[in-house]
Amino acid sequence: MHGTYGSSAPLAYGGIYELPADVGTFDAAVFGAILMHVRDPFAALSAVADRVLDPVVVTGSHWEPEVDPNGNVVRFAPHRIDAPNRRWMITPGAVVRMLERLGFSDPPISFHAHPHHLVHDMTKPPVDIQMYAVAAHRS
Repeated sequence: MHGTYGSSAPLAYGGIYELPADVGTFDAAVFGAILMHVRDPFAALSAVADRVLDPVVVTGSHWEPEVDPNGNVVRFAPHRIDAPNRRWMITPGAVVRMLERLGFSDPPISFHAHPHHLVHDMTKPPVDIQMYAVAAHRS
């Protein structure tokens, strides 16, 4: 990013649950389809919410269309052969409620289809999966 786009943002190494103190605050935070993979999604959001000015954007996959996307549902270890590294199924409604608890208000939810290589197998053609985005601002 530095070489290609001229970014001057510093690189910081650390764990998502305990961000390094010298990182300071951020103007914005983006969780790009990552909450479904972390050990504790709420703790990850909470750690970043303490340091971000505004906004927080969270994207994720909505793989289970029978589950109400507005529902407050977080399910552990959804067993899918095409997603072996997913720990959680998290509805966008659950993300909204987590962000509200962290001081962000009434974020809209949007949906879109995104091409994805299942199990990251680049030898097979991508399939469209349903994705959501939640863009939250401080209350």
